[in-house]
Formats: sequence, structure tokens, C-alpha cells
Amino acid sequence: GSASKSISDISFEVDRLAGQVSAFETVINKGGKVEEKSLVNLIEMLMNQLLRLDAIIADGDVKLMRKMQVQRVQKYVEALDLLKVKNS
Repeated sequence: GSASKSISDISFEVDRLAGQVSAFETVINKGGKVEEKSLVNLIEMLMNQLLRLDAIIADGDVKLMRKMQVQRVQKYVEALDLLKVKNS
């Protein structure tokens, strides 16, 4: 139904954002610097996806799908928080 369609859309968006997380990780782990604002913006975009996920009414399999996406987004936000510290 529409709930699983919404989750797919969000998942696709999170994939895109995850690519940016990886790119930043690569730069920062090599000792490079990333603009602080870029990290903050990326965190905000991920938080927006969390809000979208929270708004979805789901049960059964769809609820599980949503939970997996929520955990995934949280993992990226935590990674970015660590990168912010390394980057500063």
C-alpha cells in the first residue's frame, strides 16, 4: 500500500544521503576537512527522513521495514556526529 511506497521513497532518499556520508567519511578519515555547514545540513536532511518515517502509520511487515529504516538513519546521524568531532 501507500505506507510501503512511502518507505521505499524514503529508503531511496536515505541511500542518496548515505553516499554523501561515505564521501565525507573518506575525506575526514584521510585527515582532510569538510565544511561544518555541509555536515550539519546532511544531519538535518537525515533528521527530516526520520520525521517522515515517524509520520507513517504502519503495522506488520511495513512496521518492520520502517523500523529498519529508522535504525539505519540513526546510524548515519551517529556517524556524522563523530565526523563533526573529528572534523573540528
